[in-house]
Amino acid sequence: MYICAVKIIISTSIAGDWRRPQNRNLWQGVNGVNNPCPIGWRIATEQEWKNEGLTSMNDAFTKLKLTYTGARDVTSGEIKSMATLGMYWTSTVHDDQLVHSYYTRIEATTVTQSINNRGNGYPCRCIKD
Repeated sequence: MYICAVKIIISTSIAGDWRRPQNRNLWQGVNGVNNPCPIGWRIATEQEWKNEGLTSMNDAFTKLKLTYTGARDVTSGEIKSMATLGMYWTSTVHDDQLVHSYYTRIEATTVTQSINNRGNGYPCRCIKD
């Protein structure tokens, strides 16, 4: 096992975002500002995740080769649920909240979409545009 010493950015603000001022348009499309994907790729939207029709972790692995990922907590930096949850950000921001974005949550027998503070560490799944 390899363990590295890293400085994790945590948020103690009520906003729970990774930047100030907040920016709702960082991952929007291939040419989005700060798009974390390689050239020609982008983060999938909430609707694109829904269109996959995923119902369980087995289904998610079979269709998209997704695995359990766990998540990094925004306030403590702690990595949680690595063996029980797959959490993937979408590029869709919540209409009413500057700091909330949608994510896809994959468990053994369920797949749901919800919102959370963007400061939480979830992996991103890039798709070719």
